[in-house]
Amino acid sequence: LLLYSVTPGETCVQTTLGVLGGAPYSGEAVAESDLVAVMVPPAIFETLMAESTAFRSFVFKAFADRLGDLMFVLEQVAFVKVEQRLAHALLARADQEEHVALTHHDLSVIIGTAREVVSRRLEALASKGVVANERGQIRIINRAELARMARAAEG
Repeated sequence: LLLYSVTPGETCVQTTLGVLGGAPYSGEAVAESDLVAVMVPPAIFETLMAESTAFRSFVFKAFADRLGDLMFVLEQVAFVKVEQRLAHALLARADQEEHVALTHHDLSVIIGTAREVVSRRLEALASKGVVANERGQIRIINRAELARMARAAEG
């Protein structure tokens, strides 16, 4: 299950939890593109938390933001149908040519279900002419119908 994404200028809260709690990193990080990451050694992190109001505020704001993200993910998994979550994920990740360069496994992690469930739902969408399953990617054929499905999740 994809709990959250880290974008430029943000911090990985899971890593911060490990530093604060003295525990090893318990998540999985996947880079979707080339990146430059900065790692702060635990001793320096603790000094910054103790001595820098700006740094401490940055860390606490990151925690607050991520808690909101996690509550949203929990709500989606608990109360929104798989088809709706899948439609939203496809629309959000489509490129200009309506291709989604993700595997069924990738999508299953993003929406919090089994790969087999994603495969069955994509086959159903393909049979209705909404998407086309291609090797390593999905092509959106009927964006309007997919958007209608995604909106059903919001209503």
